[in-house]
Amino acid sequence: MTVNNFQRGSEWRKWDLHAHTPLDANWLDSETLNDEQSRKSFAKRYISFAKSQNLSAIAITDHNFCDDIENCLIPYLTEEAQKNGIVIFPGFEITAKDGSGIHILVIFPEDTDIKIILEIVKKCFKAGTNLQAKETPVSDKSISEIKNIIKETNIDSIFIYAHADRENGVLHNGTIKGIRRIEEWRNNDVEIVQMSKDKSELDGFYKSVFIEKDPKYYRKIAYILASDCRSINLDSNEDNGRCYLGEKYTWIKADLTFKGLRQAIVECEDRIYVGKTPEKLSQIESNKTKYIDTIEICSKEPTEYWFKQSISLNPELVSIIGNKGSGKSALADIMGLLGNSKNTEYFSFLSKEKFYKDNSADKHYAKLKWLSDTDFTKETNLIESYDKSEIEKVKYIPQSYFEKVCNLIDNQKDFKKEIEKVIFKHLKDGEKLGVNDFDSLVKLKKDTAYKDIENHKNELEDIVYNYVIVSNKLLEKNKKLNKSNLDELTKQKQSLEANILALEKNKVEKPTNNTNSDKIKDITEKILKKNQLAEELKLQSEKLANQGYELTAVRENIASIQKYYNHVALELSEKLKSLNIKIEDIIVIQNNNQILQNKEQEIQLAKKNNAEQTEIVNKELCGLKTEKENEERLLSGEEKKYQDYINTKTKYEQELKQILGNETEPLSMNDTYYYYKYLCSDENINHLNKQKKVLFEKMQQTAISIFEEYLEVRKIYENLKVNVDNFIKEFEFNPDSNVKIEFRPKIKIMKTSFIDNIMVYLDKVGTFRGEERDSFFAKLCNLEIETKEDFTHILNVLVSAIKKNLDNNEDTINKSLKKEAKAEDLYTYIFSGEYLDVDYDLEFNNKPISMLSPGERGLLLLTFFLLADTSNAPLILDQPEENLDNQTIYNVLVQLIRNAKKKRQVIIVTHNPNLAVVCDSEQIICANFDTSTDPKINYISGAIENPKINAKIVDILEGTMPAFKNREDKYIQ
Repeated sequence: MTVNNFQRGSEWRKWDLHAHTPLDANWLDSETLNDEQSRKSFAKRYISFAKSQNLSAIAITDHNFCDDIENCLIPYLTEEAQKNGIVIFPGFEITAKDGSGIHILVIFPEDTDIKIILEIVKKCFKAGTNLQAKETPVSDKSISEIKNIIKETNIDSIFIYAHADRENGVLHNGTIKGIRRIEEWRNNDVEIVQMSKDKSELDGFYKSVFIEKDPKYYRKIAYILASDCRSINLDSNEDNGRCYLGEKYTWIKADLTFKGLRQAIVECEDRIYVGKTPEKLSQIESNKTKYIDTIEICSKEPTEYWFKQSISLNPELVSIIGNKGSGKSALADIMGLLGNSKNTEYFSFLSKEKFYKDNSADKHYAKLKWLSDTDFTKETNLIESYDKSEIEKVKYIPQSYFEKVCNLIDNQKDFKKEIEKVIFKHLKDGEKLGVNDFDSLVKLKKDTAYKDIENHKNELEDIVYNYVIVSNKLLEKNKKLNKSNLDELTKQKQSLEANILALEKNKVEKPTNNTNSDKIKDITEKILKKNQLAEELKLQSEKLANQGYELTAVRENIASIQKYYNHVALELSEKLKSLNIKIEDIIVIQNNNQILQNKEQEIQLAKKNNAEQTEIVNKELCGLKTEKENEERLLSGEEKKYQDYINTKTKYEQELKQILGNETEPLSMNDTYYYYKYLCSDENINHLNKQKKVLFEKMQQTAISIFEEYLEVRKIYENLKVNVDNFIKEFEFNPDSNVKIEFRPKIKIMKTSFIDNIMVYLDKVGTFRGEERDSFFAKLCNLEIETKEDFTHILNVLVSAIKKNLDNNEDTINKSLKKEAKAEDLYTYIFSGEYLDVDYDLEFNNKPISMLSPGERGLLLLTFFLLADTSNAPLILDQPEENLDNQTIYNVLVQLIRNAKKKRQVIIVTHNPNLAVVCDSEQIICANFDTSTDPKINYISGAIENPKINAKIVDILEGTMPAFKNREDKYIQ
C-alpha cells in the first residue's frame, strides 16, 4: 500500500489490533488449510468478514506466530487485504516469563519479512521448544529481553499488554501482584494496553488506574479494545464467550501504516478512541455542509498555467507549509475566495500587486466541493471578489488583516469589533433582542435607558432650580444684604414712630364746628378702602397671570408626554405585530383637552372682570381724591390746621404700615420690615438649611435614578461577561502559559468630553487650572464606578472640590463659576450623569487592550477566534504564529488550535512546520513554487507520519530536527 493512498492525511478508522487465525490453539471453527488454494480461500472469507465489520487495520497475533512459514496465513491475508484497502500488521502473542506469565502482543510494520519474525520468535524460547500450531509454551524471556531480541534485528515493533484485566493480563491479580505488578505495568517497552471494557464501564481497581489516576499505577499509555478473535462467525460467541473478528475494536486516527500507529500512540488522547463513534465523526456527519471536501484549481489555457491540481482536505486540522514564496497564502486566498470571504481586500496573493498584475488570475478558475455534495458546486474565476449576495461560508483571516487589526496601537475600534462579533454569537437568541449585531444590541438598550434618563433630567432641572434659589438665600452676601435692608427699614420705622410720637405730643384738637372736616374724614376712609381694594385686585391679577403661565407649562408637558408616547408606541407596535397584539390594547393615553380649555376660559373671564373692576376702582379713587381736594379748599383756618394734622398722621401711619408689612405672614409682603426680620431670623436660616439639605438629597436621589438606568445598560455587558467567562472556563490553558483573560463591564466617565464640558462653567483658577486641574480630573476619572454609592461619592467629591476651590469657606459653587455661567446649569450637568458611558475593558494578563503588544493582541484575537467563536464554518488562518515567541506558541496557541479543530475544520498557513507538528495536524499540505520553466505552484499532501511529508517538514526546517523533545518521535530520524 503506497503513501499516496492517504493524501487526505490522518483519518478515523476501525482497527482490531488483537486478531487470530486458525493457526491459533483456540480457534473455534474447523478449517482445512493444507494447500495454497485453501489458504487463499480462507483469506478471502477472512477479509470479506473484516470488510463487513468496517475494519481498516488488523494485527494478526497468533500465539508464538507459527512453526513453519509455509503454514503462515499472513501473506495470503495481506494480499487479499490490499485489494480491499485493509492493512495487515504481522505479529504474535507471547507469554513472557514475568509473573505467572504475562501475555504480550508484538506487532511489526506491515512490510516486515515474516521469516525474520519467525527467527525472532524462536529466540524467545529455549532451543528445542515445540512451536507447532495449537501449542502455547511460555517463553523463558522477560518482556524487556524480548524487546532487546527484536532491537538486535533493527526492526521496529510495538508491544501491547494483551487482555490486561483478564487471565494472564498484567493488571489481573491472578497474574502478578504487589510491587512487581507496578514495576511490570510501568515497563516503557509496552506502549499499548488492551482491556476488555470501555473506560466508562470500569470499576474498582481498574477504575482507580485509568479514571481516578492512582499515582502508583497512572501512566500515559494508549488504551484499546480488540476482539482477540477466534472466529469469523457472528454467532461464535453465543456459548463460549469468544469474540468474532471486529466484535471489539478501536477507532484510530492515522494513516493505515505502522508509522501511523506510532503517531497515534504519541497522541493517544486525541487519536485513539474507544466507543461506538468518535464525537468528531458524528459532528462531521451531521454538518457536512460545513466541511470543505475538495478544491480544484485549473487553467483555461491547456499549456500555460500556474495551477493545475485537485486537493482533498481533511475535515480537522490542515496545515499548509512551505518555504517563503512557495504558494502557501495563494492556496489560502483561493479557499477564502471559494468560501466567499469578506476579507478579499486583504488577500496577499490574489491582489493587484501579485497574481492580478499580468492578468494571470483571469486565466485561472477554482472549484469547491463540500462534504455534503456529490460534485463541485462552486466555480469561481480567480479575478472575482466577495459576492455580497451570498453568505460568507468560511472565516478567513489573511495576515494583512491580522496586522491591520493588531499592529496599530490606536486602532482599538477595529480590534474590539472583531472581539464583539465573536461575543455576540455566544448570546442566546432571547438575549439578542431581535437585533443582528453587538452595536445594535447596545444601542437598543441605551436608547431605552436614555429616554428614561431624559425624563429624570427634566425632574432634576426643577429640583436644581429650587436648590440654587435656596442656596443663594443662604449666601453670606445675601444674609448681609438682608441684614442691611432690615437695619435700614428699622431706622425708617423708628423715624416714622418718632414722627408719630412727636405729632401726638403736638396734637391739634378737633374744632367744634367741623362739618367739612367730618366730610373729609369720611372721604379719606373711602379712599383707604378703595386703595385696599385696588391692592387686592392687583394681587388677583398677578395670581391669574401665574395661573396662565402654569396652564401653558402643563400643555407643553402634556404635548411632550404625547410625543414620547407616540415614539415609543411606534417602536413597540413593530415588535407587537409578530405577537398579533395591538399597542392600544395594552396602553392608551387619554388626552381630555376640554378640561384645560374650560380652565383657560375661566382664567380669561376672571382677567376680564379683574381689569373691569380695576378700571372702576381707579376712576372712583380719582373722583374721591378730587372731592377731597375741593372740600379741603373750603376749610377754615382751624379746620385746615386740624386737617393737616390728620393728613400728616395718616401719611405717617400709612408709611409705617407699608414699611412694617405683615407681622403674621411676613413673606406675603416683600421688602418690608417683618419680611427682612424673618429672613434674618434663626428660624428662617434653619428652615432654609433644612430645605437645602432636602433638595440636595433629592438631587442625589434623582442622580441615582439616572445612574440605575446606566446599570441597566451594563447588564448587557454583564450577560456577555458570563458567556465569555464560561467559554474561557471550558478551556484549560497550559499551567505554564500564564494566560488570563478578563472581560470587565464598566461605567466610566468620558474623560475628554467631561473635562471640556465642565470647564465651560468653571473658571480656570485654583484646583481647575493647569497641572492641578489635570491631576484632579485624572484621579476623579479613574475612580471605580461599580455601585450607586460609588457614583454618589464622585458627585460629592466633584461638588466639594468646586465649593472649596480658592479656600472658599462657603457652601457654594458660585465663586468657581465663570461670569456668564449659571450655577443651575452646572449642577444639572453634574447630577444628570450625561458624561457617563457604559463600556467594557478586555484585559489580557492584567493588561488593557491599549497596552498590548501586536503579538499579545494577535494572541487575544486568536483566542476568541479559536476558542470562543460559536461558528462551525471552516476557519482559515494565515500565519497565526506571527509576532509570537516560541514559548507562547507552544503553551497557548497550540492548545487553542487543538481545541478549535474539535469543533470545526481549521486550516492554517505557517512558515514554521513545528507549529503543524505540535498541533498534531491531521493533514500537511506542502507548497512548492517551481520557477525552472514557467512559474508553477504545486502541492503534495498527507499525514505527519507519511514519510514523504515528514521529509518535507525536515527539509523546510533546513535539515535540522526540531527542538520539541516530547514530539521527537513524530519525525523520521
